[in-house]
Amino acid sequence: MSRRQLDIDKDDEFTREEQEAKKKKGYAWESQDRSWERIQEDESGRIRAVGADDPATRRQRRQALIPGINGALGIAVLTICEQFVQEFFEQNPIAHLAIVATFRGSATQVAAIGSSPQALCSELSTMAEKASFRGEASLQNLLELSKAILDPVPPYGSKEVIMVFSSLSTTDPGDIKATTNSLKENGIRCSIVGLAAEVYILRQVCKKTGGEYHVATNEEHFHELVNAHVPPPPLASDTLKASLVEMGFPKLKVLKSSKQYFDANVNPKGGRSSGKIGYECPRCKSWLSDVPVECVLCGLTLITSPHLARSYHHLFPIPAFKEVTATDTSGAARCKGCCKRFLSGDSKAQCTSCKNVFCEECDIFIHDSLHNCPGCNSIDPA
Repeated sequence: MSRRQLDIDKDDEFTREEQEAKKKKGYAWESQDRSWERIQEDESGRIRAVGADDPATRRQRRQALIPGINGALGIAVLTICEQFVQEFFEQNPIAHLAIVATFRGSATQVAAIGSSPQALCSELSTMAEKASFRGEASLQNLLELSKAILDPVPPYGSKEVIMVFSSLSTTDPGDIKATTNSLKENGIRCSIVGLAAEVYILRQVCKKTGGEYHVATNEEHFHELVNAHVPPPPLASDTLKASLVEMGFPKLKVLKSSKQYFDANVNPKGGRSSGKIGYECPRCKSWLSDVPVECVLCGLTLITSPHLARSYHHLFPIPAFKEVTATDTSGAARCKGCCKRFLSGDSKAQCTSCKNVFCEECDIFIHDSLHNCPGCNSIDPA
């Protein structure tokens, strides 16, 4: 018998053993979950699944629709949310922000509404360490709590809810459509960034309130979608009525040892040592360590001119500077912003109002970040 014939006999023997093992084990299609066999017709003629009312079955199905944001996903979400808070107050320094979370079928306020990015990020980090994000999400409870937080906002302010939603289902105690109509009547805009597949009710809430709904495909896309909500949303001309807002512009000064000051946003009990630098309220003379803030003694909103400029630069942008040559600078040898000496061939720009000349770097910084002209601000109004 040849070597080739011996190899063929061994292959046949191995094939017979495989076939016998398959017969004992059964075919692959026989072990599949035949869900169609569990469908029956009830007394009213409707088709229902046998065992669908079993609490264990319902709980298992709901858990499959609740991915949660723990682990690497939770770290990525929290990191991007903290970056959003920092960037939000960078471009909207006089705005206010609160943080609300929903899990285990309820909604809770993580951080009270305020204008301090450090306090909000600290509360966000604390929540991530102590709480678990698993459990059933409740869209209605989240929106109702957000509505209650935004109710005290004065009529000249815009109200918006920006939501990061990772669940594919929502457990609500009432009619979500009634809540959506209430948000629309109160002028609250709701926008949602989804982390899973698109959910119909989420799109309907955003569509009804005039918001935006997008589903992130990866971490970079998620970061882009969240940062798209940093600039304030466009408002229709008939949405808000024109009104005057009383504000104060405190001066930066050093505390005197002969007088006690009230720290309105750090130490409500007052009493600070001399040499501390802070701001003095122009109305009640209380001491504040930082602005913008609302004075807790007299209720006056305290800001600085750069804060006001950064908040309304989208409404009153700085006109583009005029490009000038060396002969048009009227003897200006240095940049008005950074005092850099101009060299031959340097790109320069001139403000059309104060006629001061700036270098290319200061021109970009003024229009993209500062949003006010240092030359115009340095002019004495008297």
